[in-house]
Amino acid sequence: MFVPCELDAGYDLTVVEPELQKDSQTGGFSLGDWWVNPVLGRVLGPEGERHVTPRAMDLLVFLAEHAGQVKSKDEILEAVWHDTVVADGVVFRHVSALRQLLGDTASHPRFIETIPKRGYRLIAPVGASEGALSAPGARHESVPDTVEAVRSAQMARRIIPWLITVGTLAVGILAIAVPWILASRTPQAVATDPALSRDPRAYKLFLDSLATSRDPGPNERAIELLRAAVKLDPAFVPAWESLSERLYLHGSYGGGGEATIDEADAAMRRASEIDPRSPGVLGRQVTLLTERGELAAAYELAKTLVREHPDRSMSHFALAYVYRYAGLLTEAAQECETALAIDPVSYRLRSCAIVFYRLGRFERAEEILRIDAGSEWTLHQQGLLDLHRRQPQATLANWRKLSQEPWITIPWAGMLASCLTTPHTPRTAINLRSSADKFRASRDPEAVYFGALLMSACNRPALALGLLEDAAARGYCTLSAFDSELAFNALRDLEDYAAARDAVARCSDDGGLIH
Repeated sequence: MFVPCELDAGYDLTVVEPELQKDSQTGGFSLGDWWVNPVLGRVLGPEGERHVTPRAMDLLVFLAEHAGQVKSKDEILEAVWHDTVVADGVVFRHVSALRQLLGDTASHPRFIETIPKRGYRLIAPVGASEGALSAPGARHESVPDTVEAVRSAQMARRIIPWLITVGTLAVGILAIAVPWILASRTPQAVATDPALSRDPRAYKLFLDSLATSRDPGPNERAIELLRAAVKLDPAFVPAWESLSERLYLHGSYGGGGEATIDEADAAMRRASEIDPRSPGVLGRQVTLLTERGELAAAYELAKTLVREHPDRSMSHFALAYVYRYAGLLTEAAQECETALAIDPVSYRLRSCAIVFYRLGRFERAEEILRIDAGSEWTLHQQGLLDLHRRQPQATLANWRKLSQEPWITIPWAGMLASCLTTPHTPRTAINLRSSADKFRASRDPEAVYFGALLMSACNRPALALGLLEDAAARGYCTLSAFDSELAFNALRDLEDYAAARDAVARCSDDGGLIH
């Protein structure tokens, strides 16, 4: 289930060195146990000082200006994003990021409360006293000049970064334009930076593709944008990496088939030829090795990626990916949590939900799926999560939403509907056997595991058992499915259970070599 590295603006939650903390105390307001400095984009509290991205800080300041009031999503979009076109779920993702940063939770909020169907409300005490710094853990009641203090800090923050932004934009324009102009005059004199494009048209196409949904229909449009970008600039590594990802998604979920997945592999090989040490290239190689069952090699490469790029969320995700296939779900969960702490709103980390629902940690899995709420992939995974909970009717409700989209080609909803409504007809039996063969033919052994999950939900334990054995034989170790996952309880009554479990245990033993 490939989720490769790609350029992304994440949330920097790095603890700042102590010598910077004194400067951060100038200007700002207290928020519960935290001191907020909008000018410097930092918050200081019991757990140290942390950076906040400009947009997340704007959201926090807006909520603080209206502390105690319920603000709808539309009001937040108008105040914080203004006329900017944004993707669905952007407000939710930024609220989630702020909660993560402040140590808050949606279920037991201390800072930001969700008001169902209405919006969000800041409930922590807001004040203008700097006592928040000297007395961590103390609560501060609002004071009369709180709103003015918040607004003054916000105004200062907007003016200073505006001056910086003008300079930054100028430098950015020069960074793109100058190499392009020089290249047009003396191509041999300009060295190629694989992380950038010398052609501003290619860079614009790449940026446009980043703003396009990964759902099957829009994803095809992004593929065309990226194909045009790499045609204009054949040395543009991030565009090749992104094209590989998009082609993989189209081949796996959008009807592109094996030929499109082969094209995805070719795009990643091209990126590797240009920059073999690119984190995106290394991450993709980890994925390919893992899905081919070469877990020891994948593990060594993933460890190299973490060692060379420890501050990148996708490095830790790559290691979690290997652990997931090796059946080391607890270790996978730990690496996923590290990745999410680095970048709590990256849609690429949505795949970590698989680890948590396999562990039976359903609430955490649902929290992670909300990173990419409403997408086709997430609806599929929500259905698989419900199957793990042994709630097939909930799964069917989710998958029927997908069946209304003309580009969705995976017929899981129809299969599940048949075995729930007409489980004993010959036609259903034939269709399920045929479906099991199709799952078995997948190049990704995790898809074989999902097939076993469906067969178990359809009360076909023998088919499920066979698929789990096949998945394990190809490197997707499923011993936990035999021993503890609720969805496979029925397998334990089968006559062949013990022999199958022994076969799967050998996969786990082999996976254990990665230690």
